Amino acid sequence: MSLKQRLLAFVALLLVIVITLLAVLSYQRMRAEIIVGVRHELDAAMLGNRSALANWLGQRKDAVEAAATSLLDTGDILPQLQEGKTAGRFDQLFAGYADKRMVYQLADKHAPEGYDPTSRPWYKQAASAGGSIVTEPYVFASTKKLGVTVAHPLLRNQQLLGVVGGDISLEGIISLVQGIKLRGDGYAFLATRSGKIVAHPAADSTLKPVAEVMPGLDAALLQQADAGSKLEELQIGGRTVYLQLSPVPGSDWVLGSVVDKDVILAPLQGLLITLVVAGVLCGVLAIALAQLVLTRLLRGLMRLRDALLEISSGHADLTHQLHVGQQDEIGQTAEAFNRFVASLRRMFIDVREHAIALNGELDSLQQVTHTVRASPSGSRRYPAPPRPPSSRSPSASITLPIMPRWRNRRPVRPAPLRPILPRRSAVWPTILPISPRK
Repeated sequence: MSLKQRLLAFVALLLVIVITLLAVLSYQRMRAEIIVGVRHELDAAMLGNRSALANWLGQRKDAVEAAATSLLDTGDILPQLQEGKTAGRFDQLFAGYADKRMVYQLADKHAPEGYDPTSRPWYKQAASAGGSIVTEPYVFASTKKLGVTVAHPLLRNQQLLGVVGGDISLEGIISLVQGIKLRGDGYAFLATRSGKIVAHPAADSTLKPVAEVMPGLDAALLQQADAGSKLEELQIGGRTVYLQLSPVPGSDWVLGSVVDKDVILAPLQGLLITLVVAGVLCGVLAIALAQLVLTRLLRGLMRLRDALLEISSGHADLTHQLHVGQQDEIGQTAEAFNRFVASLRRMFIDVREHAIALNGELDSLQQVTHTVRASPSGSRRYPAPPRPPSSRSPSASITLPIMPRWRNRRPVRPAPLRPILPRRSAVWPTILPISPRK
């Protein structure tokens, strides 16, 4: 694997890591933004509708309390009950006394035989609380409608005289809760802290346990709900949802909102696909650009490699110089290579000159040897062979002794002298041949 390929692989790996990291961060950031938006939307919806429910209950409590105060002040029962019924828009308004009398706002309406108001839940709760109360929802026996009773005690000198109560249907409350629209196919519901459904989009869910209508929702969550409840992620009915609970002030009601997680986070799927496609395209373009840039940056290194391969083959041109375009590490290496080739070229020139000089001396020595072999016995003067330019006297001569002849013995013929040349190099004999002497 070449250096360029390794660099491209590193760039590709780095791009994959960076693009993946950016995609994950973008996905998480967008997911957090969507969840925060859902929380704010639910907070706004719950705040407005919770306030509406609290005002609705507050008006009924004020109407009953005003009727009770009027009864204590005037003692005129029927006009005060009729006025309180109109003010609070009750289905009926009544007063139950400690002596077990029962009086309605209508003069012709009477309690059933043996009816004891003091044994009723609304009477007991109001007497125990000492103030206005709202009963848990129940079905009215007369109208068969779901409703509640709002009651207030009649106290004089801390003595309980009776309780004023008003029945009111919850049809308007149920319509209000079912009309709350939330994004992501979300819905709202109203339940009591004891875990009974008051209003829910599901049909025939009234007064049923929460766990039956909404499997997975624990009634303990309703009891623990407060004004600071956070968005909860739950499994309800086999689906993952976000749940937020908000208590209704002045009652034991809890208003809840539910949104489907998959529907809420559906835009993230498209965002994730877009991020992946954009990341792949950016990665391909970046790798192509990196290849072009690396090819340009490594061009000088490739030329240096080719020059070294040519020198190692023994057929290089030592007069060739590499082009130095930049003063980076590659350019500095090319300059060093050029200096190396120049030094090598000068060395080969010196070797050639010394070899030529040595060949000349060997030729002269060989001529002297032939002259000695061919001369008669005795001593003669012969001109000295030429010396290199560094000799002390160019006119110096040498005296050779007379070689005696041996009788009955064949003279030994000396072996011809051959030029002593440097060892054959893989470079210089090919590049710088030595011209023969004439």
